[in-house]
Amino acid sequence: MRQARYRYRLYPSSEQAVKLNQTFGCCRVAYNWTLARRKEDRMTYAESDKAFFVHRKTDEMPWLMETSSSAQQQAIRDLQVSFKNFFDKRTGFPRFKSKRSRQTARFAGKSFDVRDGGLRLERISGLIGVRWSRELPSNPSSVTIERDTAGRYFASFAVVVNPDPLPVTTKQAGIDLGINDIFVTSDGYQSGNPRHLKRMEDRIAMLHSAEERTNSLGLVTGINTGERLRSFKHTLLMHVAIGYTRRRRISSVTMTPLLLKISRSQTW
Repeated sequence: MRQARYRYRLYPSSEQAVKLNQTFGCCRVAYNWTLARRKEDRMTYAESDKAFFVHRKTDEMPWLMETSSSAQQQAIRDLQVSFKNFFDKRTGFPRFKSKRSRQTARFAGKSFDVRDGGLRLERISGLIGVRWSRELPSNPSSVTIERDTAGRYFASFAVVVNPDPLPVTTKQAGIDLGINDIFVTSDGYQSGNPRHLKRMEDRIAMLHSAEERTNSLGLVTGINTGERLRSFKHTLLMHVAIGYTRRRRISSVTMTPLLLKISRSQTW
């Protein structure tokens, strides 16, 4: 048995999206506030956790009380994991989170529930729509809600899986990573390399030029910010599409019958 992550696309309503964005902001504040206190006052995890929840009840940040306290607690625990990885020399020193990057909020225990084909989260009314691309293998212990830079929402469930052991064979195979092909095997299989970014370079260049013209016109004519944001979003969505096609290609290649057969053998 081992831990695994099952990720699904979420489709919240406009009211639920507003509440999710508020939750992301509160989790980010909890993380950054605790990190600042631990850097300045040399607090331990227990001391910083207690100090934050005392600070949470003051009048300085009353909006912290409007979102899930469990999600804020998980953000502080994630910070503790970052410190542990730093002291174990696995990662660098924890950094402050930015509102312009990918946003996350983790719910555990009774703060979330999967029911009637949807997802219930603490302090968010109604069930959030989920696109169930596959069934959950077990009851999830936690769920991480994500919002990427393109504004899409995802739910990543932590579950326990029991994979079937693969049969042991005496066959050996070699895999060589390359540039012209993503990989080549000793059996002569070539995966190919579609070069998704290179195929879309002209389209991206055109979008960048349109974005620059919009920004220049905005400085001269005072064009509204919404028009400039729409131009930026078109470029962003193109890069999101490239990333999606890359992941689909890698997934389809690694699930070919040949590689499934090689994965059952000893490789070098």
